[in-house]
Amino acid sequence: MKRGARGFSLLEVLVAFLIVALVLGAALPLIGQGLQGTHAAERRTMALLHAESRLAELAALGDPRGEARAGELPGGFAWRSQSQPVESGAGQRILLLRVSVTWRGARSGEDVALSTLLVVPEMLP
Repeated sequence: MKRGARGFSLLEVLVAFLIVALVLGAALPLIGQGLQGTHAAERRTMALLHAESRLAELAALGDPRGEARAGELPGGFAWRSQSQPVESGAGQRILLLRVSVTWRGARSGEDVALSTLLVVPEMLP
C-alpha cells in the first residue's frame, strides 16, 4: 500500500467489528428484558381495565344477592366478582363489591383485585 493512502487497514476494521459485537452482545439481553417488562406492564394494564369494567358493571347492577360470579375474557384473562352486604349504623344498605382478574404471566397466576363500597337506595313500598 502506498504511503499516505487514505482508508482503514484490515486490522482496524476487524477491531471495530469486534467492539460492535461486544457492545451488541451486552445490549441485546437488556433489550430483551425491557421488552418482557413492557409486555408484563401491558398485560397488567389490560387486567386493570377489565377489572374496572366489571366493577362498574357490578355497581350498575347493584346485585344485593352476594353471589359470586366468574367468567372468561379475551386475551387469556379470567374474572371473578362478589358482592356482600356491609353492616352500617346509618340505616343504609351498603354493599362491598370485589372484582379480581387473573391471567397467565411470567409468574404463574398473576392477578389484580379492585373493590369499592356501594350505597344501595332502599326501594319505596
